[in-house]
Formats: sequence, C-alpha cells, structure tokens
Amino acid sequence: MPVASVSKSTMPVASVSVAIATALKPFMDRLDHLEDAAQTASSAPGRELPEATFPGVSCPHVARSPAADTPTDHTMGLILAGVATSTTWSYAASVTASERYARLHRVAPYPIQATRLLDFLAYMSSKCRLATIKVYLHGLRHYCVVNHLTLSPFQDERLDLLLQGIARNQRTSSQVQERRAVTQHHLRAIQGFLPHSGLSPADQAMLWSAITLAYYGFLRVSEYASTDPRKMLTQERVCIRENTVTLAIPFSKTTQLGEGSDVTVGATNDSTCPVAAFSKYAQLRPQVAGAYFRYQSGQPLRPSDMNDLLRRALAGQTITSHSLGIGAATAA
Repeated sequence: MPVASVSKSTMPVASVSVAIATALKPFMDRLDHLEDAAQTASSAPGRELPEATFPGVSCPHVARSPAADTPTDHTMGLILAGVATSTTWSYAASVTASERYARLHRVAPYPIQATRLLDFLAYMSSKCRLATIKVYLHGLRHYCVVNHLTLSPFQDERLDLLLQGIARNQRTSSQVQERRAVTQHHLRAIQGFLPHSGLSPADQAMLWSAITLAYYGFLRVSEYASTDPRKMLTQERVCIRENTVTLAIPFSKTTQLGEGSDVTVGATNDSTCPVAAFSKYAQLRPQVAGAYFRYQSGQPLRPSDMNDLLRRALAGQTITSHSLGIGAATAA
C-alpha cells in the first residue's frame, strides 16, 4: 500500500507578484522592440514585422500606438497574479496549441476569428477530453482579455452547440477511453521492461525512481520533472534516509497559488520499494547541479519521456503518467 505524507508550505502573495513581474520584464522589453520595428516597417512598405517571441511567453505581435492605454509593469503583474499559477500554465498551453494549429493551417493566429476558434476546438476534440477543451477555451479568452483583444468570437452561439456535440461524440466514441490506474502488476511490468529498454543502468535507475515517486508520492510527473528552473526538483531538495525519502517539491498543480510542498515517501520493503529505488539512483547519479532527475547525457527528465516509456512498457494499454498518481490513490 502506498505510504506518503504531504505537508504544504505557503508562499506569500507578494512573492508571487514579484516572481511574475520578474518573468514579465523580458516580455515588456521585447514588446518595446517590436513597437520600434512596427514604426520602422510602417515607413518601409512590404517589410514584414518580426515574430514576437518572448522567454516563457507566447504572444504574437499586436500593433500598439505609443499613446495606447497600456498598463504599467506593476499593473500587468497584478493582473497576471489574479489567476492561480497552476491555471496560468494551463492557459499558456492553450495559447501555444492554438498558435500551432494556426501555423499548421497557415492562417493568422490573431485576432482570433470565430470560425477558426470553432475549427480549433473541433480539431482538439480528437486529441483530448471535453474538460481539457473547456480549459483551452477559457485560456484563449483569458489571453484576449489580458491583451485587450476582441472577445466577440467567444460570444458566438455556435460554441455551446459545438461543446454539446463534442460531449455527445466523446460519450459514444471508442477513440476516447477512460484512463486506467497503474497497479502493482503494472509497476512490476515496467520494472521488468527497463533492462530491455536499451538505456544505460544509470538512466534505468533514474526512470524507475521517478516512477516510484509518482506512484507512492501521489504526485503528477510535471511536479518534479521539468526543464523550467522555477519548477525543477534539484539535488538539495532531496533527502534520502534509511526508511524514507523526503522531497521539497518546488511547484504543485494542486494548490491555489502553485506553491511547493514537502513530500515524504516511506519504504515498502518489496520489489517496488521507492526508498530502494532512490538509494540505487543516488549511487549512480553524477554529483552535478541542476535537475535531480537527469539522463547521463545531462538532459533533464520531461513528463513526455515518462509517457513514452509507459507506452513502450505497457503497449496497448491506456496508461499515461497521470495513471501513476491515480493508481496510488486507488490502492490507498
């Protein structure tokens, strides 16, 4: 039976605002550069504006007049702080997916047109569930609100009909299957697959310890496997003792402000024991800074890597990285 205890730490709201304002600075600097480029392009017909890419921010160029009613950095930071950090990351994913769809179909991503919005949501209905599609819809609307773009596409009466149609279709479609929970049988199957995966012993130990952490710690893989330094689990946040492993998780998707938590996982004294898995990985892991879960090449572990491994080890089964936490909760 999974053994885990979780104690939540808190982060002052002021700290969140400071962090957001710091992350926002490259965005504002880049936007100033784009405004200068826009003025230059306006005097040179036929010259295209540069694509607006910002560190950690996906935002196309939106023409602004220097005299436009633009919020200050501080005001913008408070506006962004009005949404929980975990929700912000979900909304960012929706914007990225929408922009990729626009590039794929060679259409302008902004301003969002009603028909393109409907087509995008219909396209996503074959890839994710209705609940996720609604998050994407809210994320795009939030993006338009923050950037003062038109909201008319979100008032289209066809939206409600589309969502109802997606709901009906997904209830009867065999393509959308219920996500299964990982069991002890699955864990042992994954453990047996790793020696035949073609990975080095160190990488096998890394992946196995990460899997046991998700299962026995009731965690989402994205809470400890990330390339984002703000969400990255590092070596100094891991404490391995004889019968427990304690981790200071820097980011949690289950808290309102995304603040971290301390997670303690106990030994199970069987073949899938998480403490034994961590102890073995600790002996093979290079003593270097950066992500705790990393390949020998130095590349940090990503949630998508875990999904790839599960697909290979449990071929033909609807098992994803989220299934690990579901399995732990079911077994408890």
